[in-house]
Amino acid sequence: MNFDDFVKEIKTNFNLDLTLATRKKFLIYKNYLQQENKKMNLTNLITEELIWSKYFFYGVICYRNVNFHTINSILDLGSGSGNPGMILKLLFPHLSITIVEANYKKIHFMQSLAKKLHLLNIKFINKRIEEIKPNKNFLFDLCTARAVAKLEILLELLIPYCKISGLIVIPKSLNYTKEVKNLKKQLTILKSKLIKIERIVDNKNVFNTLFIKKISSTPNLYPRKYNIIKKGFWNND
Repeated sequence: MNFDDFVKEIKTNFNLDLTLATRKKFLIYKNYLQQENKKMNLTNLITEELIWSKYFFYGVICYRNVNFHTINSILDLGSGSGNPGMILKLLFPHLSITIVEANYKKIHFMQSLAKKLHLLNIKFINKRIEEIKPNKNFLFDLCTARAVAKLEILLELLIPYCKISGLIVIPKSLNYTKEVKNLKKQLTILKSKLIKIERIVDNKNVFNTLFIKKISSTPNLYPRKYNIIKKGFWNND
């Protein structure tokens, strides 16, 4: 996939005609990613073709059926080099994006990139998410994370920060079925419900996405400390 192909795929999948200004910003993003990737490990996708296809397009394809016109705020956990948070910001400029990333070097990269792209309403937090207490000023319409941790861990790290009736969107690999089987107890405790699992096939590439809706307020106990979360006791009766 080249740049023109990427623009066409965005039009096809998101019904978006990228403006000239937005196209320039994607080119700046791509060039800066390649430049800084020589200094630190931001991505293993280094060729032009892989960056446009697997980094940019496949980085957001799982969100193509999200109605972003009804969403104002997004929490992106463990974004790394800005994927998907900063990509979604370029596609939907009205979004207020908060990115939580524990790696300082990656936070610095994203902050520098945001300045180059002249992005507004985007915030970067260099902490572990569970260190931040959920409150009325730190709740989001949509919470998401890509390839950060096991599903049961992600749910405890994301659901407390989602608004009631908001969405938790989690792209998963082909092995997601094993993880999903044991979610009922956890989702009940965290006051949420799995509403659908979407499967997208594109050029033999398969993408699975879990859509979870928050039903009511999460108990104040959650999220717990990470060393407790990762023990994975959810399946015990």
